[in-house]
Amino acid sequence: MANAIQERVLEATRKSLEKAAGEGSIPKDPRVGNPNYDAWVKSMESGNIVEKLTTPGPTGPSPEAKGLAAQIAESDLRSYRKGSGQSPEIKIKAPSFTPIATLRDHFSVERDPEITPLGRRTDYLTNLLDVRGTNKGAFAFVREDANTSGAGTRPENVDPDSVSSSVGSTVTMEAVELAMKRFDTYVAVPIETMEDLPEFVEFLEGTIEHFLYLERDAQVWSGGGTGNNMSGFTTDDDIATRQWSAGTVGDNRADAFLRTATDLWVSGYRPDGIALHDTDWMKLAMMKDKNDNYLIPQAHVQNNTFSLWGLPLVKTVVPTPGTALVGAFKSAAQYRERHDKRVRMTDSHLGHFLNDIVFVKISCRGALAIRSGRAFKFTSLDSAPS
Repeated sequence: MANAIQERVLEATRKSLEKAAGEGSIPKDPRVGNPNYDAWVKSMESGNIVEKLTTPGPTGPSPEAKGLAAQIAESDLRSYRKGSGQSPEIKIKAPSFTPIATLRDHFSVERDPEITPLGRRTDYLTNLLDVRGTNKGAFAFVREDANTSGAGTRPENVDPDSVSSSVGSTVTMEAVELAMKRFDTYVAVPIETMEDLPEFVEFLEGTIEHFLYLERDAQVWSGGGTGNNMSGFTTDDDIATRQWSAGTVGDNRADAFLRTATDLWVSGYRPDGIALHDTDWMKLAMMKDKNDNYLIPQAHVQNNTFSLWGLPLVKTVVPTPGTALVGAFKSAAQYRERHDKRVRMTDSHLGHFLNDIVFVKISCRGALAIRSGRAFKFTSLDSAPS
């Protein structure tokens, strides 16, 4: 095998030199017929062929001949070392890249993990709900539509010939299965902005997170229950409404909420929260008595947790102004979360990559279960009783 390789290399070298000289690209090689050169060629019959071809002899082969010979020798020697009939071993270096999902960890600007996003609100409708995680794409629960109590006393049965039976209660219920709904949004950002401003990633996440949670609140409040929409409170037929105008003359806005909560208490439910529009909360907080004193002084205390009639209160922009919801949010409803906010970044589209544009996408998945619509009641702040 070694002799065959040597013969092929020497033959290729001679042909290359003869071709170059015949075309006039180089003068007649003076090495041909030179005793020293002939001696160098003969020395090729032993030793390391590749080393000898790449190390010039007394006058050395031409660059063209050396390159061609070296390529043949290297290729054939690799085949010989691996075994006859096998292709040369090829080593491929794995590409090196930085996952887009961790781009912010590789930016050159030092980042402070304690930076707070730009003053976004943190009070959302879901703050009133019992939020639980799930690893399922759907979940089932029992929904109560109506109930009638038959509980009562009866005589002790001591005479087998004269017995009394219990009175039955009725509960109308149904099994409901809800599929998870996805909420997401994205924004395009020049990579220079993300690289040069230390707080930009945190600011950006906080901004689009706010957009995402507002949409989630909108779905919880008024989702239609068809297509990509979850079933919200306003589309639940079992949730009744009490109007402010139906109260007693002299009732103010706060009184309207108390009357609504009382309706629920009387029905056997335990309201634990109120959700209303920001402007409706403003009107409540601004109420004054005849002496110009605020009726709800807690509304003017810094960092105070807002409440009304002992019920925690969440103000948000999703309810229609003039309509609020009082109910047993934590016991009669539940928000199941497949996953909370998930932030991803990519520049995988060719045009975006070439233009250094990064797309930041945020998403979450969840569904609202209203276990009993009768445990909630809307308060319509239509007008004062007259």
